[in-house]
Amino acid sequence: MQTIVRVSPVDYRPVKTPVGNLVVFSEPQHAPTLAEQLQIGTLAYYRNEEGLQAGIRDRHDGKITKDGGAWLRSMLAERFGVQPEDIRAKAKMTFVTEPEPWLYCATHYRDERELGKLRREFTARYGYTAATRIEDADAFARALGRAFADASSPDRPLEEIVDPDGPLYGLRYLQAHMAQQYGIFPVEVVHGPVHYADVAGSFEAEAQMAADAAQSWFVKKTRFKAQSEYRFAIRAIAPTQERRLIPVSLELRALTAPL
Repeated sequence: MQTIVRVSPVDYRPVKTPVGNLVVFSEPQHAPTLAEQLQIGTLAYYRNEEGLQAGIRDRHDGKITKDGGAWLRSMLAERFGVQPEDIRAKAKMTFVTEPEPWLYCATHYRDERELGKLRREFTARYGYTAATRIEDADAFARALGRAFADASSPDRPLEEIVDPDGPLYGLRYLQAHMAQQYGIFPVEVVHGPVHYADVAGSFEAEAQMAADAAQSWFVKKTRFKAQSEYRFAIRAIAPTQERRLIPVSLELRALTAPL
């Protein structure tokens, strides 16, 4: 049996978000430099878990809303034999992807001023008094994927694939399911900054739906913009648990430091 860890350290979204340094805000006992385990949760967990604080729980998490007006007008124009500009119609379309990944969430900042503002925000709002620097996002993603794979299938050897061209959702994951028949346990880690938008672009065609759904992992409503979130999304063929605990490996701990 073989485990493949595939890492995609890319920002594939049409709107680029400047990224600086990464920090994890938490209660002291959950800081990666001290904790024995890291908690990861699915997008459904962050939508539905009633015990989460307001601002962490988000009923829209994992969903992306697109402006579908132009697409709807084009369809109606073709059906009724008129010009799209002669039709008054508005539409918004919301997408979600299944199965959803598990998330490990951090925050990104560019300078000490931004760091201070974020520290005050997370301390006042959530009581997160510990700040932990992530030294290298790419290396952390690889280590997180390996730790997840090891916790899920500790008896399987690991092979890492780093894909600089980005994730190919849908087809690639279907291939992963097929590969499992041959004794392969695939783990995919996609990481990047969250883009904040209430309506994230426009919907153009049905063929776009799979990509739009996958983008939902990295899009949140603008009211959360102050969190400046950076996400590590882990996707794997594994038992569906909305919350999982991953042991903190020596490799993961070496990539973090108190801030």
